[in-house]
Amino acid sequence: MVSRVLCLFLTMILLLSCDSRSEVFNTLDPGAPTIELDLSTNDITPGDTLEITLTGRDDKGLHDIWWFAEPDDLGELSPAHVYLCEGALEATHTWRVQINVDQNFRIGANARDLEYPVPGEAHQASEGAGTPWEYIRVHSP
Repeated sequence: MVSRVLCLFLTMILLLSCDSRSEVFNTLDPGAPTIELDLSTNDITPGDTLEITLTGRDDKGLHDIWWFAEPDDLGELSPAHVYLCEGALEATHTWRVQINVDQNFRIGANARDLEYPVPGEAHQASEGAGTPWEYIRVHSP
C-alpha cells in the first residue's frame, strides 16, 4: 500500500512539474553541441503555419542542426529537416511549415558538430544535454 501511494505521489509531482517548454532527456556529455527548439505555438489547427526555430552552439563548429516530428507517419513533417551550418560556432534557422495533419504530435531537434563521428566522444546534442521535445496539440477546424 505504501509503495502504491508513493508511486502515485511521484507521478503527480512529475505531471505537475511539466510545462509546454522543451523537455530535455539524457545528460551524458557537457562537451557536446547544444540545441534550442522554439515554436511559434503549441496549439494549432490544420492548415495553419507553424514556425520552428532552432539554435545550435558548439565550440568545435557545427555541421548541421535539424528537427523531426513523431509519430513517423506525419507525411512531410516526419523526415529530418536539416540546416547546414558550415562550421559556425552558433547557428539559428527558422522553418515555416503548414500543418496538414489532424492528430497531436511532437517535434524533436538535434545538432551535430564537425568532428562527428568519433567513437566514445559526444558530437551530437542528443549525446550531451539531450534532445529537446515540444508537444503540439492539433485542434479541429
